[in-house]
Amino acid sequence: MAFFEGFRLVMEYMPYLLKGLANTVLVSICAIIIAVILGVILSVLRLEKNR
Repeated sequence: MAFFEGFRLVMEYMPYLLKGLANTVLVSICAIIIAVILGVILSVLRLEKNR
């Protein structure tokens, strides 16, 4: 019955786990957006420098 006890514990903390998952996804999406913007800016600057 140790399995069910662990499962109950996970279900008890499920709102916190889901909030942590949502925060992780949000931070990841923000990091990707910032990286794409910086990458585009730096690549355009590099292309203009070569002209």
